[in-house]
Amino acid sequence: MSKRNVYPTFDLDWANEQQINFLIDMLIENKIKATFFVTHYSEAVQKIIDKKELFEVGIHPNFLENSTHGKNFEVVINYFKDWIPSPIGVRTHGLYNTSNYFIEIMKKCSSIQYDASTYLPYADNVRPYRFEYEGRSIYKIIFNWEDDLEFAVKKPIWHMNSLLEKISGPIILNFHPVHIFYNNAAKADVLEAKTMDIDLTKRRANFSGALVMLNSLIACKENLNVGVLSECINFGK
Repeated sequence: MSKRNVYPTFDLDWANEQQINFLIDMLIENKIKATFFVTHYSEAVQKIIDKKELFEVGIHPNFLENSTHGKNFEVVINYFKDWIPSPIGVRTHGLYNTSNYFIEIMKKCSSIQYDASTYLPYADNVRPYRFEYEGRSIYKIIFNWEDDLEFAVKKPIWHMNSLLEKISGPIILNFHPVHIFYNNAAKADVLEAKTMDIDLTKRRANFSGALVMLNSLIACKENLNVGVLSECINFGK
């Protein structure tokens, strides 16, 4: 039986250095390939950029109102150019997704091969879709599990085996460093992390949460094909 394809992705969302390092140290120690969508530059982000044998780096631009990345498309995209001059992929903050956006990203970012800004929870047999415009094309990639969106699900899935049973095709996961660091499993967990000191040892010992999901992926890795998002384009052609 062929191994299942699983692609872990991570939206940095301005996570602090402690949270990012906690995550990438886990991935490096366990040799987990992953795709990062970065929002800002820091020493920890540079570690991600430098670890090319494991990590693929895309951008996570914020095109929404009052964005700290800039007030228009040109400024937002230029924000990343000094430290990621040739991003391979993009996932927009807030999953901003319009036809004009795709046209602009294809015109202004020639290195980008894919956009991963479409979320369909538990969608099966997801495949990249080639989007063309005036001789240029990129792949639209759907992802089908996200940690913070599980917070609102009646029966959230926090273990890789359960997700493998629910979805028969490729799985594209999306995590956030802050939720992994605190092992958040609900909106109340996020609020608790912001307002008071947490016993991290106790929180991380819970049986649900983003860290539990990531650990379950690590535990299953020998039975899976764990890759970066550009690799999944091959089965979309």
